[in-house]
Amino acid sequence: NFEDVFTLFNHAVFLADIQPRTLVSELDWDLYNEAAWKRTNADLMSRVRHEPLVRLRASTLDVAQEERVLETELRQSIGDYRASEGLSGVWDDSLSYMLAPALGS
Repeated sequence: NFEDVFTLFNHAVFLADIQPRTLVSELDWDLYNEAAWKRTNADLMSRVRHEPLVRLRASTLDVAQEERVLETELRQSIGDYRASEGLSGVWDDSLSYMLAPALGS
């Protein structure tokens, strides 16, 4: 969800929001209102080099497996560090639950 808007753009135009407030709910969405939106020079936009289209492909990564590997490596690294400091410890299974959002992102 977006709360603020500062710029709008597409392949042909770039608009900068020059309104005092940037909240989506308070913006003047008349893109031709020059008191609200600063439009770039069309000639400048026509000179922008266009890159070839990049096609996105579905991930081939097994996210669940990668998450398990990362968690195992993290546990091993923490365990090795604690052992080098002369510390012991027992893993709490709820750690997996707490780490899941970070490891899954």
